[in-house]
Amino acid sequence: MKANIQKAIEAWQKRERLIAERDAFYDQSRTRDEKIRDRYGERIRRLEQQKRNATYELERRTTQARAELTLQIENEERAISEVQRIKEILQLAETLTDKPAPTWDDTQIKVPFNGEVIPWGTFYKDRYMLIRLYVYKNGKPKNKYTLAAYGVTLFPASSWQGDNPLILAPDDYVKLHASETGLRFNVATIVKDAPTLADLGIYYNKRKDKILKDFLQKHKELIEEIEQIMEGIHLGRLETIYTRCV
Repeated sequence: MKANIQKAIEAWQKRERLIAERDAFYDQSRTRDEKIRDRYGERIRRLEQQKRNATYELERRTTQARAELTLQIENEERAISEVQRIKEILQLAETLTDKPAPTWDDTQIKVPFNGEVIPWGTFYKDRYMLIRLYVYKNGKPKNKYTLAAYGVTLFPASSWQGDNPLILAPDDYVKLHASETGLRFNVATIVKDAPTLADLGIYYNKRKDKILKDFLQKHKELIEEIEQIMEGIHLGRLETIYTRCV
């Protein structure tokens, strides 16, 4: 009996030692694992930071290089566009050299059914364009008088930059029959319909600065552009570009 009890005590003691050894081994392993994690974790964090820094620097350099190349391309395209524009202006100026300023006799103005046209004088005039005002009956029961601006510009539609500001005739009611000069209206706009001629006069005096305002601004800008380019060539500032164009 005593022998059995002694064996049980020894077995229990051995079990306790084994448990203690196991726990100690586990604690030691966990400590070593934490040290390994700390040591390599710091390396990993440094490497990750280096990776982020390298990626950021690559992206920064790529973005900067793209921006610089894009700017160079835009500068070259701008230079090409400028040369092309100068070429267009030179060709336009050449076609206008021998062309007289547009003009016509109001007796050449016709409307259908032998209708009456009342000339209201010149609205705008320069070397390249003439616009005159006309009044005619439009057949409406109330606002039966129409005030319209009709004219001729020597500038073709292709000479304008951006949107073409040419205003084509809104109808064919008023026509220019100038067989000798070959002129045809290519600028026209209805200014106002009104019951009486007096009403048209009042409206015109109030709004005349608004009539064809944007179109006239574009027209004057084109004249200025022609004069600047021709002056630059005359003074030798555009000699290289001129050589390319011709």
